[in-house]
Amino acid sequence: MNPLHLAAWAAALLMSSSLFAHTVALRLLLLLAGLGLVAVAIARDRRSLRLLPPLWIPLALWAAWSIASLA
Repeated sequence: MNPLHLAAWAAALLMSSSLFAHTVALRLLLLLAGLGLVAVAIARDRRSLRLLPPLWIPLALWAAWSIASLA
């Protein structure tokens, strides 16, 4: 299966789990899974970066902030 399709599912699950306050660990796991899948897609094909929406920069910053908040 295409990693970008799996990353889209991870993003959808991440957004739906954000409605509940007790799902912090689930959100972090989905965030890491989605970022990993996007990294795999980019490593396989550099042109796949053009398929990502222009919203990827704020999402990447949000991911970095979420990971930094664990420290």
